Amino acid sequence: MSEQQETPNPLDPFDTWTAMRDAGLKSWTAMRDANLETLSKMLIDLVNSEAYSQATSQWLDGSHAAHNAFMTLSLYSCAEGVRSVS
Repeated sequence: MSEQQETPNPLDPFDTWTAMRDAGLKSWTAMRDANLETLSKMLIDLVNSEAYSQATSQWLDGSHAAHNAFMTLSLYSCAEGVRSVS
């Protein structure tokens, strides 16, 4: 089994491009991991905050009220339709 060379062959352009790609990929991967770690910590802090809890609570209350109004209208319309048919 042959092992890969540690240093690229300067006379082979594909080895040079592969080495450049791998170096860029390693730096990109490190930067991506650091950014995801920072974003993860920021979102955890946001979700665990009191302000987020209050905003979510208000949004859910509003959504629930809108849903109840729609359901009441829908049930009333269905009941009137059944009454008009019978």
